[in-house]
Amino acid sequence: MVRNKTLVVSTVSIVFVLCMTAGCASQSQQIRYGISPYQDTAMPVVAQSMDLYRKNGLNVELVNVAWEDIIPSLASHGRTIDVGIGSINLLLPRAENINAQGGGDVIFYYPLYVFKGAALMVSKESGVRPLSEFLAKYPNDRNRAIKEAVQQIVGMTVGVPQGTPYEEMLMYAFKTAGEDYRKEVKLTYVNLQDALPAFLGGHLQVSGAGVTQRTEAQRHGARVFMQMEDINFAEIIGLVTTQHYAAAHSSELDKLERIWFESVDYLMNDVDHRAAPVLSYLAKTASTKYSLDEYKQALGFQLFPRSEQEARQLFLDPAGRFYWKTWGPAGEEIVTAALCLSSIGLKSYGEVYLTLSERFFAYRSVVLEENSYDFVTRHAIKKPFDGPRGYLATWADRHMLAVAKHASDLTIGMNEAGFAALVLKSDAMRENDEFLEIAIYGGFNIKSVESIAGDPKLTSVEEPKNEVELLRKLRWRVLYQKWEQQKT
Repeated sequence: MVRNKTLVVSTVSIVFVLCMTAGCASQSQQIRYGISPYQDTAMPVVAQSMDLYRKNGLNVELVNVAWEDIIPSLASHGRTIDVGIGSINLLLPRAENINAQGGGDVIFYYPLYVFKGAALMVSKESGVRPLSEFLAKYPNDRNRAIKEAVQQIVGMTVGVPQGTPYEEMLMYAFKTAGEDYRKEVKLTYVNLQDALPAFLGGHLQVSGAGVTQRTEAQRHGARVFMQMEDINFAEIIGLVTTQHYAAAHSSELDKLERIWFESVDYLMNDVDHRAAPVLSYLAKTASTKYSLDEYKQALGFQLFPRSEQEARQLFLDPAGRFYWKTWGPAGEEIVTAALCLSSIGLKSYGEVYLTLSERFFAYRSVVLEENSYDFVTRHAIKKPFDGPRGYLATWADRHMLAVAKHASDLTIGMNEAGFAALVLKSDAMRENDEFLEIAIYGGFNIKSVESIAGDPKLTSVEEPKNEVELLRKLRWRVLYQKWEQQKT
């Protein structure tokens, strides 16, 4: 049977899921490469000083673009930039809007490094103590530490760029405290370059700040109230472009990726003697003038893989610290499940199985032909979702995906039990599991659960053989009774 090649659109606004590249254009065509005047995003200046673009047959023009404008600039269909250094955290909340308006199908092409330098600043005179002090005071009660810390800024004027990690940090902190940040502070949306003078001028009491703004604010006596590391946040930065550009220029984009790692490795091996080109660029374009020591300190707020292999281990390996499924706010909202035709699911993941009601998740789900980790490994995928087409379906088309996968396994007269055994196989050993994986955007509550089932060992009437079996049976009985009570 011929596999369905239709491009499947996810209900999630992670547009880069659909990025499939093919072919390349002439190497002599100019590439407008958007960079922003910060210590990390200016890294292509190093490659330019090394003449790496010309040596690799690329005609690259570095274009200065404000950080918040990188994503919108890609939506200009190449009139501003063709590719840029951008953030998945900025792309997720903006791309769906831009793409829905015909703005250029913006995609995240490849992750390059991790940024950990975002912070919320307060003036020294404010008397506001940093969150780090509360975390040290309550090492075993993180929620209490965050709650007490954010109470200090209730009623204050806070300036952050909209839909960015700065706002996400604010939202997370107040959410942890059980409050809505939009009601507790006087929120002002402002770009980072405008927030700094407003903060220094006393018009903002709390201000979002990247490393550049943080450095300048600290020169004026300001202090960090909250930073990414305090709440285990991180921003994934990489190459961003459009789907139509990637389809025609995959060779050039792959070269830009390799050049990035080569130039990072070159700089980081001897920052003292190789940072001059970046410092010169930042002196002309950035809002603060870095000394060499300040620049070296600023580089410490990034985690730079030094090679493609290191990047793959960091971002694509499930054991990696920044595995792609945990990226940004969307990563934390994705729940995975297995497609099955009975009430018993994957035995290798536990002894209790929930069946969700279709009407609560169908509109926000996609189905992959197999476990996503196995899929990436089997197809030797080196970039996020740069894999073969025809293996992903919307929930409504899941039957087509199942038939495409199991067509050769079907037999005349096969009954429902036979179909169920094909769709999901699980013998309590994860390496032997075979199933279709469902990715659901967003969580669910008790109302979403259609039924609950336990492993036959839990529900059998046989007497338990030991204390462990007895405890498992008792836990199952209590869990099931609670579910029945809440259901009614």
